[in-house]
Order: sequence, then C-alpha cells, then structure tokens
Amino acid sequence: VNDIVGLVRQNKVDCIIAIGGGSVMDAAKAASAVVTTGKKIDQLFDDQIESENKIHLVAIPTTAGTGSELSKGAIINWPEKNIKVGVRGKALIPSIAIVDPSLTLSLSDRNLKITSFDAFTHAVETFISKKSNLMTSHFSLLAIEGVVQNLLKATKDKADIKPRIHLSFFSMLMGYNLANSSTCLPHRLQYPLGSLTNTPHALGLAALYPEWIRITSPTSKDKFSLVKDSILKGLGLDLDIKMNINDVFHLFMKTIKLQPSLKNFDLDEHACKKMATMVKGNLSDDPWWRDGNNLDQFYINSL
Repeated sequence: VNDIVGLVRQNKVDCIIAIGGGSVMDAAKAASAVVTTGKKIDQLFDDQIESENKIHLVAIPTTAGTGSELSKGAIINWPEKNIKVGVRGKALIPSIAIVDPSLTLSLSDRNLKITSFDAFTHAVETFISKKSNLMTSHFSLLAIEGVVQNLLKATKDKADIKPRIHLSFFSMLMGYNLANSSTCLPHRLQYPLGSLTNTPHALGLAALYPEWIRITSPTSKDKFSLVKDSILKGLGLDLDIKMNINDVFHLFMKTIKLQPSLKNFDLDEHACKKMATMVKGNLSDDPWWRDGNNLDQFYINSL
C-alpha cells in the first residue's frame, strides 16, 4: 500500500483502477484514502478515516466473494508484526464499482468455492451480529440461500453465466451489509491464522466455521434457525427435515467438497494458543463473546 501511495504522490495520479479480488481492491482502497493524509498506512491502522478527501477509485472485482467494491473497509497484512489489521471509514468507499460476472468465469473450482464461501460468511455473520438491522437481516437471508443455490449450479456448469450473475450480485450486496452491520468472531480469528500461514482468507474461515457455529448457535438460537432454513432452501431440501444447524452446515460443506481443518495448515496446539493471543479488533458484536471468554477452543477444536 505504501508503494502505491508513493507512486500516486510522485506521479500526481488522480485515479486508481483496481481489477482483481479482495486483496487487490483493499490495497487500492487503502491507498486512495491514505494518499491525501500525508501519512503511511501503518500510521492509520484501526482508524476511522471519515474525511472523503481522496483520489478517485474504480473497483472491478474478478471474484464473487469479498464485496469489497461496496464496503467501507480494507484489511491489510502487516508482515513485520504477523497480523492483519484494518482501515475503515467513508474514504474507503470506491467512487465507482463495475461488477461484471463474466470476469469470474476463469476462476478455478477451488477459488470459486473459496470466494463464494466468503460471501456466504458475510451473509451469516452480518445476520448473527449484534449490529444487524432489519434491512441487513433481510439481505443476509436472501444471500445465504442465493449463494448456496447458485454455487451448486456454478460448480455443475462452469460456463453458465446465470449463476455467476447471482453470485456476483449477492457478493456485492454483502459488501453493503459489511458497511452497515459487521462480521463476527470467525473473521477476527482468521486474521492471525491467515498471517501466520499465508493461506486464503475464506479457506481459514471454512476451517473455523464448524466450531464457531457449534459454540455460538446456543446463544442465538432463533437467528441460527433462520440461517439453517436459508441453507436448506439453497440446497433444495424440505425445511421440516430433522437436522440442526451444525448438521445442515456440514451437509452444505460436504456437498461443495470444502471441508478443511486446521491440520491442513500444519498447525499444532501450541500454535493455536499463540494465535488466540493475537486476536484483535471489536469482538463484542459476536453474541457469544464476553470479556474473559476463552478463544483457544475455536482453534484447538478445529484441528
């Protein structure tokens, strides 16, 4: 990000065009906001950049997952400290978003699943979050069902543009949700994991999600029941089926063949305890979180 900022300042650039996935868009978003501050990115971590004094940014996603083209945050890796941190605020919202689903057709099967799962997690967490509201909740349930349904279609017919249109739409819609609600613990837990192992964001989420759902669902039974129903609708199954949220989520992940565990990341219990000490950010939006709660279990039980 600092390199981009340096180039922009040196060449008096007045517009950045970001074409790529979440990392590309977040780097460009952060640079467009930082460049007018006279500072470096590491001086603004965890700040709210409310000033809209920025250079223009055009965001063109090539994946359907992050929703970064509509959100007002950027997650940045800080290699020197082995952590991921964020910059947020109105200045991070792109000037223009161009969402062309045909750009996702070249994604590998693996990246299609991983990026779509990212959109799925944004839908689940912005619904479960204490910051959810009537509008974001409605969008979340639509997106959970829609992502599940259209991911299944997209994996069966890789050339069909119709499910890609829907996946891109729901990913974009969850960018709106991220700007108006919040994620929950899984995203906070993934940041140390991603930094330490240099692995895709949503792959780490997929490894952590079963344990988060198991631990958190009793604290938000009604909401998780609605999440379960939306997944079942997406899978085309009867809502009266005798399965709990844990079973339904497992069925979804088994169906799309995305079931990693932290063992796949070459981690042990010691590393898990270390990551638990590195979790940062606002945890209070998660309905399970209370000061003093043990985060080790999410990592250790995901091995």
